[in-house]
Amino acid sequence: MANYKHLPARIVYNWADIYSQQLKSGENYGQLKPTYAIWLLAENFIPVDKRVQPPLQTARRPRPHV
Repeated sequence: MANYKHLPARIVYNWADIYSQQLKSGENYGQLKPTYAIWLLAENFIPVDKRVQPPLQTARRPRPHV
């Protein structure tokens, strides 16, 4: 875990860089679109506590009517 000490700051920095590239100087903030950062790591970033089992959650969106 020591190798990832500064990873949270790097994640936020990289996300902010991507997010800020949507606008040019003087443009309205209302034009910003949601931005997501997905990081794939070779090992667990958050230590796993085997005593706790998080509940499985899935996103459920209403299906559009065709």
